[in-house]
Amino acid sequence: METTTNQLSDETREDIFDLLLMAQRSNDSDASRWRLIDASVRRFAPEAMRHAGLVSHAEVLEALPPVTAANAYDAARAADAAADAARDVFYNHRPTVGPVDSESWRAAFAIDAAVSAARSAARAADLEADSPKYAPDPVCRVHVMELAADAAVRAADAAELGGKDVNKFVVDVVIPVTVDLMRDAKYSGGST
Repeated sequence: METTTNQLSDETREDIFDLLLMAQRSNDSDASRWRLIDASVRRFAPEAMRHAGLVSHAEVLEALPPVTAANAYDAARAADAAADAARDVFYNHRPTVGPVDSESWRAAFAIDAAVSAARSAARAADLEADSPKYAPDPVCRVHVMELAADAAVRAADAAELGGKDVNKFVVDVVIPVTVDLMRDAKYSGGST
């Protein structure tokens, strides 16, 4: 689907992405990776859904238990199901005429961003659950973290497209997750 217009500046996208990856890498432990994956499923994707007006979809993801190795496949399935349902809303309600910068198109693009956020979160959980198979491969670990951070970027897209304040999203959602990741590093003494 990937039709979302580039409303956020590339610099803002990169800042969100880099902030999360830097925080996670400050403590490259299993717990830190799971914390970021959990945030992608239970905070970033729901925020994207909420900004796109899909409150019931957001509530389903927010109600999930913290994402761990034991339930990662279930969390990935839940995020995929939310993405599927949001995609159906997108296809059933997208405008067929009118300027692309109209309110109805912006709403449709916000839904598309929410779908992308949920897909990224689902892929991160799914791939990390499979990580014992790929544990020696650092590229796999980096990809998982990039997917989790991408969910935050897509949620910021949905916020902006939904007419919300992106800075408020960053302050209220991204920064607390980053602080948690940095706190993990402080208390664990860094990398494990």
